[in-house]
Amino acid sequence: MANRLIGVELGTQGVRVAVLRRDKGGVAVIALEERSGENAAEQVAEVAAQPDGTFSLNDRLAVALPAGRAYVRTLHFPFKDRRKIQAAAPFELAAQIPVAMEGFTTALLWAESDSGHSEVVAAALPTVAVSELLARFEAARVPLHILDLMPFGLVAGIADRLGTAILVCATAEETTIALVESGQLREHRLIAGPLDPRNPLAIGQLQRECQALRHRGLAGERPVYLTGAGATPELLDALHSRGLTAAALSITLGGRVIEPAFVPAVALALRAAAHQTEHSFNLRQGPFTYRGELRAIRRAAAMAIGLLLLTVLALGAAAVINYRDRAGQAEALQRELVKIYQAAFPGTPLTVDVALQMESKLRELRSSAEALGIASQPPPWRLLRQIAELPAQVPIEVEAFSCGSEEVRLSGSTDSFEAVNRIRAQLASSALFSSVEVAESRKSLEGSRVEFRLRLPLAGKGVTP
Repeated sequence: MANRLIGVELGTQGVRVAVLRRDKGGVAVIALEERSGENAAEQVAEVAAQPDGTFSLNDRLAVALPAGRAYVRTLHFPFKDRRKIQAAAPFELAAQIPVAMEGFTTALLWAESDSGHSEVVAAALPTVAVSELLARFEAARVPLHILDLMPFGLVAGIADRLGTAILVCATAEETTIALVESGQLREHRLIAGPLDPRNPLAIGQLQRECQALRHRGLAGERPVYLTGAGATPELLDALHSRGLTAAALSITLGGRVIEPAFVPAVALALRAAAHQTEHSFNLRQGPFTYRGELRAIRRAAAMAIGLLLLTVLALGAAAVINYRDRAGQAEALQRELVKIYQAAFPGTPLTVDVALQMESKLRELRSSAEALGIASQPPPWRLLRQIAELPAQVPIEVEAFSCGSEEVRLSGSTDSFEAVNRIRAQLASSALFSSVEVAESRKSLEGSRVEFRLRLPLAGKGVTP
């Protein structure tokens, strides 16, 4: 998923903001803007929150305080336990800086350690300055994730593009000279205030600092790069005139060349991509820890829980309604079964479930039928249906019908003797009867009808009931 990386370079009169987009395809530049004004957070909000005026959970924003705002010292400890180092660092730092530590916030950068010793870089910043800056960003609803320190944040963002070099960052507030070895900041110097390329004293100081760092650390070539708003052609010419070879540092992102004035802001945006790093500070720790994402997650979780509860309530209500509907249907079927049972077995009281009692009664009837020897005989309704089908073939008027355990007797009248033979043939073709016997066949007294009596022995076990 694509997310935005936002870097902010603070200045005395305004800010420079770099907004990048990072996705699987790499990093691309969205916006590079310079805004003047005293409230940096409001200026950042106007630039970084475009186009819809809001920040998302995927956005990452980094700001770096000027190096002149902090006291930075390298501390050595005869042990490696980080908890002990964090506890002892403020006391060790207090012995090396000319201010009391009560009003300062300490941040540590873990440098090197061997078998029994540790080396850390400690920075002390005024607590009021940190809290006021964070309060401005919170008031403007700008999510500030990383609060770094120059030039550490600058080097951390573009370390992979530097290798081993001397990086000079000239801004309207200060100039930092950093020794970078293998992408890590080893040492840095500070020149307060803007650097005037027409001032020989300022250029001489910058030249001396660069030459001093060239002789520090490991031997080898150390090119000098200039970046920041003060990295002008006039400054390069002034250094060249003193025999110091230097070049302006510009970087390329997504096919777009970033001019030196916006390199610090872009470097901080790239610095924002790392949640944690061993090579730079983040003052957003302890009482200054950023909790905006946690609040957003809590709000989202509360909304999700609310929606889940509503869904559960809706499903529960639907289940109750469905249960009541099914219970009503079951009660109606139960009442219908009771009516059927009482109609089939009048006068018999219900003592158990109606379905079980009806099944018991049916078993009793089957047992009685077997005892009478008629269990294998076809049911009377099939015999009646067979007789009822006769008028469709022959005109017949049934006068008497009796059904016994072994035979059926049928008497009636029709219009001719030939019709009697047809009735006999029709019934003889049925599987219900083993034979058809004409017990009597005669003319009626009026002479218009033929009266007959039939004897129909049942087929017995060969017929399926």
